[in-house]
Amino acid sequence: MSHEIISAISRIRRMMPRNADAMLICDELERRLVTMTKDGTAKPKFDRVAYQRDLMRKRRAEARRKAEEKKP
Repeated sequence: MSHEIISAISRIRRMMPRNADAMLICDELERRLVTMTKDGTAKPKFDRVAYQRDLMRKRRAEARRKAEEKKP
């Protein structure tokens, strides 16, 4: 897939060699492609629902643990 993206970027560069905007876009695309291949994958989007669910699960577990400690 990255090979296809690289070839598309090079085609754009050849089609518009003097267009500064096209060159900036191509540079940015190449930079992002290199960053993604170094990391292996793009950073996943933050899942707020899963975060809240996990946070509440931890809070309930802590509350149960404290309640059990207080019982004689």
